[in-house]
Order: sequence, then structure tokens, then C-alpha cells
Amino acid sequence: MVANKKGRYPILQGVHLQSSSKIDISYKDNDPRKGIEVGFSEKGRIRLLEMKPGEQGTLIVPHVPEPCNDTTTARFIAKIGLEVLAFRLKDVPGANEELVGKPELDEIRVYARRGLPQIAWPIGLRQIYPEHFLFADSIAPPYEVLHEFDLLCTPCSEYYAVIAIFGWEYVINLGGPQLEGYQEWLKRNNGRSPLYFGNNVWK
Repeated sequence: MVANKKGRYPILQGVHLQSSSKIDISYKDNDPRKGIEVGFSEKGRIRLLEMKPGEQGTLIVPHVPEPCNDTTTARFIAKIGLEVLAFRLKDVPGANEELVGKPELDEIRVYARRGLPQIAWPIGLRQIYPEHFLFADSIAPPYEVLHEFDLLCTPCSEYYAVIAIFGWEYVINLGGPQLEGYQEWLKRNNGRSPLYFGNNVWK
């Protein structure tokens, strides 16, 4: 589990077996006791139960084997995609002003900010390496890659943001809710990830 920029961890929902109560679980990494914080309802009130590693008690937390391909995920990837585009153009003179005023990006901007239209903007989702995969080269010791990103441009001038998080590849079209150009690119390149294709040249 990875914390956000403010050091907070996502809240997990589950069940406390002994009391059959629904619970919210939050990992307290900044707590010197290195415990977890469990909150559950007790007669209409929320009570916090502090548990340390090694203490007795059973918490049941559903396991999600893969990311959800839904509206929430699509909006999240849309926001990242716009940031990727801005990052890639940050050193190009005048690019930021052009990016802000580009009407071709209006649709995905509105979707990322307000969730409109209320659809699951199609995204490519697949696992390209295991979550804890260790990369190795001749210079550095084995290392994990938490996230990486790139842009893919097709001959039809479609721009796709390609983002990998813990080995899961997310691909989104920045110009509209279509994936045909990316799917065609995969067919032409034997399913290889654009993240590992040099300069992402169409071949």
C-alpha cells in the first residue's frame, strides 16, 4: 500500500469477525506503534479500535485481484494523462499556453474534472509485469518500478497517455473516448507495450 502526497493511506472497508461489524481500516505508518486504525459503528457512534501487530482479532478485507475498469478509474487516468502531456511539453516554449487553450482537450478536461459525460471513458487495462517484479541491469542492483509513463502518437495524430502503476498498464486517448488507434498499434507491434518501444514509432 502506498501513501499519497500528504502521507495518507487509502481506507479499506471490511468486517470485524468477532463483532460482525462493518469497519474502515487505515494503516498508520506515521504512528510510532506501527499499528492500524479501525473504525466501526457502535450504537450510531463511530468508535476507533487501535490494534498493534501481534494483537488478537480477525479483520476480513475483500481482495481485489485487479484494478476496476470503471468511471472512477477512467477519471483518475484522465487526470494523470493530462499531467503526462503537460510534463512532456514543459520545456517547449509556449507549449503550456497552447495546451491550456487547445479545444481538442476540452472533452477530457471536463470529464476529468466533473465526470461528464457520465460514462466510463474507455481505457486500455492490462498487466505487463507482476506487481513486485524486479528489474535488473548491468549497472544497478535489482529494483522495483512503482510507476512510469509515456505518450503514444499514432499516424492519425491521436495522442494516448500510457501509464503503468505497479505493473498494470493504463492507456487513455486524450482526444476522445476511443481506443481503436491504440488497439491497431498493438496488433502491428505484437502486443508490446508502448512504454518499451523506443520512440513509439509506428511500424
